[in-house]
Amino acid sequence: FVRTLGKLAQMVESGIKVHFFAGNHDSWTFGYLHDELGLTVHDDAFETEILGKRFYISHGDGVGPGDWSYKFIKWLFHNKIVRFLFANLIHPDFGVGFGHKWSNSSRSSRVLASYLGDDKETICIHSKELLKHQHYDYMVYGHRHLVTQREIGPGTQMVILGDWLHNFSYGVFDGHDFRMITGVDKNL
Repeated sequence: FVRTLGKLAQMVESGIKVHFFAGNHDSWTFGYLHDELGLTVHDDAFETEILGKRFYISHGDGVGPGDWSYKFIKWLFHNKIVRFLFANLIHPDFGVGFGHKWSNSSRSSRVLASYLGDDKETICIHSKELLKHQHYDYMVYGHRHLVTQREIGPGTQMVILGDWLHNFSYGVFDGHDFRMITGVDKNL
């Protein structure tokens, strides 16, 4: 992905602020994206205001109730001792191979299902819990690899961005509205 990394660095060098939300396949970037490319890296949710609209932005992995086995593995992969042991005791040939195998098995086991409903989607449950304490105009997530945008509270849109691999999807905020784009839009 050298060309992608080069393009991101070029964008930063031209003055564009690029925010990267680390997800379940991005645990061990070790500062590279920030130090070498100049990206602002978020390991947790990010709250911001853009042109008078409140945004809550998160990758979305491990939020909401349940999925304790994943939450444990996420904790394990972020543990400094585990990282040290992995980096210093395991030969890179094995470590890189293990990482690719783990990542590919995770992707192949993921179900690109349709939206499960507000009462079953952990991202939606998490969002509604947050809305009890703070208003957001837009709550934006990745992780689920499905494209959805729905009102989940008065004046609050929850957006799940989909992905670039299957849906070719992304979101655009034009200063007034947030809209989803799917497929290849040659006008942008």
